[in-house]
Amino acid sequence: MVLDVGANFGQMSVLFANRVGEGGQVFSFEADDWVYEILCKNIAANEKSAQIKPVFGAVHDVGDQILHFPSRISRDLDPTVPMDWTMSMGRGGK
Repeated sequence: MVLDVGANFGQMSVLFANRVGEGGQVFSFEADDWVYEILCKNIAANEKSAQIKPVFGAVHDVGDQILHFPSRISRDLDPTVPMDWTMSMGRGGK
């Protein structure tokens, strides 16, 4: 069994699934909803649904907290977007 904490798009999850083989299990944790959607699509595209179980949520030592992610509109793409030093404009996550 492998825990991929902060699985992102699932590159390592797929590699882990290849290493553990058909009888193994990979649990892929991702807390950003947009990234989680891509993770799930990558698992399906790589035909690893039997081995990789995506989990929408963060792994943390403190429960019941809301995580904040940067807005999808990046300051790099649009210089008129102000810097959000307090992360108050970001998206909430699980």
